[in-house]
Amino acid sequence: MAQKKHDRLTEQQQQYNERARELEQAMKGYTHPDNHNYAISKGIETPLEQDIKLTERGHLAIPIYNKEGKMQSVQYIAEDGSKRYASGGEKAGGMYVISDNNENGKTLIIPPEGQPKNNDLLICEGYSTGKSIHEATKLPVAVAFDAGNLHIVAQHFKQAYPDTNIHICADNDREKEINTGREAAERVSEAMDVNVILPRFTKGQRGSDFNDLKKEAGLEAVRTQIRTAISLYKGRQESLSVKNEAGISTANLDKKREAETKEKAKPRILQKNKGRDTEMTR
Repeated sequence: MAQKKHDRLTEQQQQYNERARELEQAMKGYTHPDNHNYAISKGIETPLEQDIKLTERGHLAIPIYNKEGKMQSVQYIAEDGSKRYASGGEKAGGMYVISDNNENGKTLIIPPEGQPKNNDLLICEGYSTGKSIHEATKLPVAVAFDAGNLHIVAQHFKQAYPDTNIHICADNDREKEINTGREAAERVSEAMDVNVILPRFTKGQRGSDFNDLKKEAGLEAVRTQIRTAISLYKGRQESLSVKNEAGISTANLDKKREAETKEKAKPRILQKNKGRDTEMTR
């Protein structure tokens, strides 16, 4: 039974790998767009990365990379914003990192050697949301593509950058019956030490993510909300660290006092020693 399952997974992975090679070859035949109606509608102000392509049907093609920085699939976005993933491609565990490097979205997936690491790394669901967050904060943003992928992506960056604060800038699906984005992010936060940042909208403002917030309230609102949330998180972490250190010191002091109390409580007897009375404990 276990062997059959292993064989099925191996065969499926081989199919994924073959499909990835096909998609990578297809991407080489596409051109790089200077801009796109989808990006314009989302208010994206910075140039599209060089590895983002334009298909013959006029769709944006965003490569999806695995934790080794290899392309595993593609997300296609039409001018009207409708999205689909390449058929037969592997989406699970896929990501795209938006950073100051405009060449591609895989640069920071593997930590660069000999370069200082960022103190903070952000994770979000969608590409346009990631672009807006990066424009506002100038921090690297990992796009997970959907809520179900947040856990795997966060886990990768926690392991790859152990000294970096990880923040999930979650979708706040507040207008839906189930707030999928928030619930998924909070489950990740419960499983590992990551911070969850939700966009806050005032009455009358519509939307669920930080790109929506940018369109409703401007880039400064995105910057302020995220920077404030990061500062509050770091303050809580520092406070917790101080409490933990104090707790350790108190525990050591309590152990010392307990030992002294036990020592005093030991019964004592008198023993004759060279004509003098001396005390011994037993």
